[in-house]
Amino acid sequence: MNQLITLLTILFGTFLISISANIPLNVPLLDTDIPGTWQTFAVLVFAFATNRWIGFATIILYLLIGGFGLPVFADRDSGWLVLTGNTAGYLYGFVVAGFVVGYLGEKDWKRNFGKSFAAMLIGTLIILVLGVVYLGFNIGFADGIRYGFTPFLLGAWIKIVLGTIVLPLFYMFFDKKNEFEM
Repeated sequence: MNQLITLLTILFGTFLISISANIPLNVPLLDTDIPGTWQTFAVLVFAFATNRWIGFATIILYLLIGGFGLPVFADRDSGWLVLTGNTAGYLYGFVVAGFVVGYLGEKDWKRNFGKSFAAMLIGTLIILVLGVVYLGFNIGFADGIRYGFTPFLLGAWIKIVLGTIVLPLFYMFFDKKNEFEM
């Protein structure tokens, strides 16, 4: 039964990330071909809420089904070219960030606003750095920063702030058996 719950959790997370990849995050200053979406928010919050292994398996499944042709990537894109194209570094950053943030969630950082903020910031930086480095190899590092980092800062802060409050608020209101930390 426990394995079935784990499998259903991974499938639900994959569905969540797939849906969020196609919900645009339209913020001013977005001057890039790489779309702004709620994908990083879903990746980080899901991994933080579950654990590093479920987060890791979910993101790997997401990348595999997208690579094999299901239109789950941003702009309903799919295929192996996406996994090797300009945005691939961000996608691989999801794997690393999901694992790290999932680990921090296991350490109960998700009950504390300060630690939750740190986890979301760390996860976002992992995704952005890996994305920009990969993009930089393809288009040059100055352009990688110009088109793959700077335009996403406002959206990243929005997602960090929202990601910071989701789980601590959940525990504060719905988990009465354990003491909540401020």
